[in-house]
Amino acid sequence: RLVLWISNVLRAVTVLLMVVSLLANHTNLWPLYVLTFVTSLIGQFFIPAEGASIPLLVGEHELVPALSLFNITTTLSQAIGFLLLGGIVARAFPPFTLQVASLTLHVQSIDMLFVMVALLYLVCAVLILCIPTRALDEEHPNQDRYSGTEAGQTLKKVWFEIVEGWRYVRSDRILFFSVVQLSVVGNIMLLIGELAGTVVQQVLHHPAADMALILAPAAIGLVGASIIMPRITALVGKVRLTGAGFIMLAVGFTLLPVTQKLASYLYGEMGASSPLLLWTTMLLV
Repeated sequence: RLVLWISNVLRAVTVLLMVVSLLANHTNLWPLYVLTFVTSLIGQFFIPAEGASIPLLVGEHELVPALSLFNITTTLSQAIGFLLLGGIVARAFPPFTLQVASLTLHVQSIDMLFVMVALLYLVCAVLILCIPTRALDEEHPNQDRYSGTEAGQTLKKVWFEIVEGWRYVRSDRILFFSVVQLSVVGNIMLLIGELAGTVVQQVLHHPAADMALILAPAAIGLVGASIIMPRITALVGKVRLTGAGFIMLAVGFTLLPVTQKLASYLYGEMGASSPLLLWTTMLLV
């Protein structure tokens, strides 16, 4: 509980520091890189604590439905954030000038978006504090007590566990390939999000604000997969389903440039703005 709410407060602080950096000099990206790294680093403490708290809050028989609900709501929140939050904040908070004493600040919509994110982190911290402390207490019969003087030993223990974990993963062929596949899929999803704006502008010839054309189908696919995937997995099997998923990804990415060439062939110079290219791109994504 302590890790959960403190990490949210710290991330709220780092996001507010991003706002300060943008207001001071929006062309200097190094502070943003550092603050983004620090925010992600804090998240590495939050995520394990979050995952460990779920079994403590629900009973054993409710654990699977609770994890499914957690995954679905997480996916939905990411989709809503990508598709709606940015546009809503941009329309609700147009650029304005703020005069603080002799300092003039030109506040952009993106600055207010970071402020909203910081406020949401603080709301999450308050909600975590509303959870009773006893709900997250767990008995540890052999719990070791560490003091500040044993910090070095703790770091050595953590490093030893990391090395042992890697050796264990390498020794299990199925587990090793599963970890590799998970990393590849994560990189692919990040790549789609990174290239979405470029695809919308250079391929579909739409403004960057229409990035939802790419992200909306991806979000719908994520939510739909989260709902129906357990049933499909039970019918097909995990290994076969994973292989089929990678094949479909490869085919989909291969068809993206093919549909672009086809639209140019059928519609000539109007191919980039043709409904064929738009709908096939949305469908493939």
